[in-house]
Parts: sequence; C-alpha cells; structure tokens
Amino acid sequence: MVDGHIVYQGTASDSVRYSSTLGCPIHKFENPADVYMRHLSITYPKTEEDDKNIQNMVNLYETHFTDEIRKGNELLSSLNFEVSYTNLQNMAPFHV
Repeated sequence: MVDGHIVYQGTASDSVRYSSTLGCPIHKFENPADVYMRHLSITYPKTEEDDKNIQNMVNLYETHFTDEIRKGNELLSSLNFEVSYTNLQNMAPFHV
C-alpha cells in the first residue's frame, strides 16, 4: 500500500516477479522487503514526481489485478454486501 492505494496483493514469492514491473527488480542477494520499502516510501509533502510514481504503481496494479478485483466485486455483490467508507466508519471498534 502506498499513499492509501493498494499496489500489490499476492504471495511473497510472486512479489519478487511483480517488482520488476514496478521498475525495481530484486537482485539475487537483496531482501525483497527492503527493495519494496525503498520504492514505496513517500516523503511528505509529496512532490510531483511522487504523485507520478504513485499513479504509475496504481495503474500497474489495476492492470495486473483487474480480473481478481472483478471476481471479488462479483462475490461481494452475490452476498449483497457493499464495501464503502461509510460502512467502515460505522463499524464498532474491535478491542483485544
């Protein structure tokens, strides 16, 4: 997730392949988590370049995961459940 946008969902092993589509290939002895953190980190206030990078990551995510997103929305629709900010706001807090 970057700046409130989902930019990847999947397994850790698949994330290594996916990272190359973001323009940050993971080399043999690099820690994938370190590479992602470097790439996903945003310094605030954001610059125009940050906004461009964020939009690029969001577009890549939507391109790669369109089918999964559609299937998820169809499942939620079949259950007559709608996810919205208002629904999340009205949920009671969960305490452990």
